[in-house]
Amino acid sequence: GAIVDADVNAAAAIAIGKLATTGVLGANVIVSSIAANAVYNSAILDNAVTSAKIADGTIIAADIALSTISLDRLNQSGCASGQTAKWNGSAWACADDNDTNTTYLADGQSLQLTGNTFSALPSSVTLQGNLFNGSSQLVQLNGTGYLPALNGSLLTDLAPGNVANGTLGAGVIVSSVGANGVRPGSILAGAIVDADINSAAAIAISKLAGTGILGADVIASSIAVHAVYAAAIKDEAVSSAKIADGAIIAADIAMSTISLDRLNQSGCTSGQIAKWNGSAWACGEDTATGDISVSTITIAGNLIATPAATTVSAGATLIVTGAFMQVHNTNLGAVTLSGSPLLSNGTAGQVLVLQGDSDIRPVKVPSSGNIRLLGGVSFNLADHETLTLVYDGTYWTEISRSVN
Repeated sequence: GAIVDADVNAAAAIAIGKLATTGVLGANVIVSSIAANAVYNSAILDNAVTSAKIADGTIIAADIALSTISLDRLNQSGCASGQTAKWNGSAWACADDNDTNTTYLADGQSLQLTGNTFSALPSSVTLQGNLFNGSSQLVQLNGTGYLPALNGSLLTDLAPGNVANGTLGAGVIVSSVGANGVRPGSILAGAIVDADINSAAAIAISKLAGTGILGADVIASSIAVHAVYAAAIKDEAVSSAKIADGAIIAADIAMSTISLDRLNQSGCTSGQIAKWNGSAWACGEDTATGDISVSTITIAGNLIATPAATTVSAGATLIVTGAFMQVHNTNLGAVTLSGSPLLSNGTAGQVLVLQGDSDIRPVKVPSSGNIRLLGGVSFNLADHETLTLVYDGTYWTEISRSVN
């Protein structure tokens, strides 16, 4: 209670939030202390607004509740006894109450009076007379309740459910048909032609017939990539011109189907054969080399085994490279076969002739390992001395030897 009015600065502008929310302002609070439009409805004391508080001409129709002005609240406004309030065209004014006691009679043609009740005669029920179905006349239904034959070109807002089934005339324009209003059954079979289909229609594949043949003029761009499947290609339709050069690979060719008459000459001369040259098939002479397996062989002439000169190293296996091998070692003096195995394995029944070609570099063949010699006696291969062996699938076994 220590702060008094003198303690409050004139420009303090005390925040509204600092004021109490209940209580009554004193009678001496002046208008300037209240913000503009700050006095709200609930802040005004009931019956506090008197006539003196209401500015003249302020009350408008919207301020007056409906059916609340009683007759005793109306001013006489200069009316004399018996006069009424009557609109004169621009304002309400006092006027005489004109009661002319007018008498109304029925003409008996379109209107009849029975007692105190007027009624229309059945024979005359319109102001337009009794003529129908003509210009500026009413329409009269026929004996079956149907409309007569009239020009209906100006009819509007006909609901589809009220239109009978049937065929529209040729003169019906597109704008007369509602959006999405044409049903499949409404389209005449065969009526749609190419010009009727939008260029961007993108007709779904499922809408196309599952059978039939595309015309010869269907272009490649009309067929989706990888869309032509095997069953869609007609037998014999793929000609040489349709197959890209180099496109056929081994997997495309059925086994045992290429006959000899399908092979190109490829530059071969008479008597030559196709022979692998190490990198490709090429024409070559028909010379037999390598292993030949036959049940019986008859030779008219000489059987010649080309000698293969071979150098033997100590501790190394002697590799069989031919039927007739001439051997010597790398150093002066004899060297004994000592590799593992001594001789490389052959094919059962294979015959091998070993011959020494040097007296100062002989090769000694022991009867051990995978070599079996007569009586278990080793043999020294010096110049022109020979040892003939046969392979039985496990061992090289001596057939004969010669010291020359």
